Amino acid sequence: MAVYICGFVLSCLFIKISESYKKNRILKSIFASIAIVIPCLIAGLRFYTIGTDTRGYIKPMFNFALNTENYIRYLNLSWQGANGIRHIDSFEKAFSLLVFVIASITKNFHLLLFVIHLLILVPIYSGLKKFKSLNNSKWLAMLIFYFMFFNVSLNIVRQYIGIAIVFWGTSCLLNDQKGKLKFFISIAIACLFHNSSILGLVIYFIYLMIGYNKNEKKVVVKISQYRFSLNTLVVMFLIIFSVLIINNASWIAKILDILNMGYYGNYINGDVHFVLSSIIELLPIAVLFLLCGKKFIKKYENSYFLIINYVLNYLIIQLSSINPYASRIGYIFSIFNMVLFTEIINTFDKKISKAIVLFLLVIYLFTFWYYNFVYLGRNETIPYVFYNKLL
Repeated sequence: MAVYICGFVLSCLFIKISESYKKNRILKSIFASIAIVIPCLIAGLRFYTIGTDTRGYIKPMFNFALNTENYIRYLNLSWQGANGIRHIDSFEKAFSLLVFVIASITKNFHLLLFVIHLLILVPIYSGLKKFKSLNNSKWLAMLIFYFMFFNVSLNIVRQYIGIAIVFWGTSCLLNDQKGKLKFFISIAIACLFHNSSILGLVIYFIYLMIGYNKNEKKVVVKISQYRFSLNTLVVMFLIIFSVLIINNASWIAKILDILNMGYYGNYINGDVHFVLSSIIELLPIAVLFLLCGKKFIKKYENSYFLIINYVLNYLIIQLSSINPYASRIGYIFSIFNMVLFTEIINTFDKKISKAIVLFLLVIYLFTFWYYNFVYLGRNETIPYVFYNKLL
């Protein structure tokens, strides 16, 4: 447990130091690089039992790659896993190629684990840098990532590589004038690591629906004596639509099957009810939003985009009432909580108020991390165990 906490704090400290260098790009890059390397070392130096999928398929795939002379033959291999026979050619080609290349060249399993997290953390940090609203606050966004997502990424590594790449592409979409091409390229590359990345197209649909923020147009719709911004109506429509879909889980299964993600459909056969733990986790953020919601929406042009992603993920979490793995469908949306929570904190102008809210957020993040990964033992990442080269 101490390894994670120390690593998280040190990484954020170096990011904070990096942010203090406004003009010296060399020192800025050096400290930022150190910050990224620290969690990658935590990932790379772990024993193969840390993270369910690490021993489930990464280690077996690596061992096969060590003893196979060419990639084509490697793809034809299989082994008996805990849930049946696993075939290497059933895994996305970019990931299987990554494992094969590192095994063939270096024969070092822990270098593979290190590189995997480079492929996760570099796109995420690069994406955060594109949000001008996070100037001097990227350390906080990364702290949110570490406490909410890092331990998960030690388990479902393929999906998190895809999520990280889509996050980078989305940051380009939202902040670059020519970001659309980068976004679709990121979707294509991410799908080579995990096919659930195709859900990034939903993000593009959201972007199109609320694109008026980017064009600085205010479209107001009058219903009876009430006036609503178009973005508000879009949020309301998506919430209602999502609730209807989730309460008819069979519809989701059909959609996932069309997207070649039928295995997720197997997770959601049953009746949905609200998950109490998710409601408890929502409350602190809901309170913050009640305190500064209007100001947050006015201050940040991406506010509606972030809110919709948060709501979609929260609703998808309710599918875990059928199967705990079903919540993975929403991970590609939850990653934007890094930006949402940080911007909400930055909405508070007074130093005292901001310091108090920041302190409470850190307590919330630690409680979330401790409850999920220490107490419940999700993703099997705690206690942390360093690798033993003799084993």
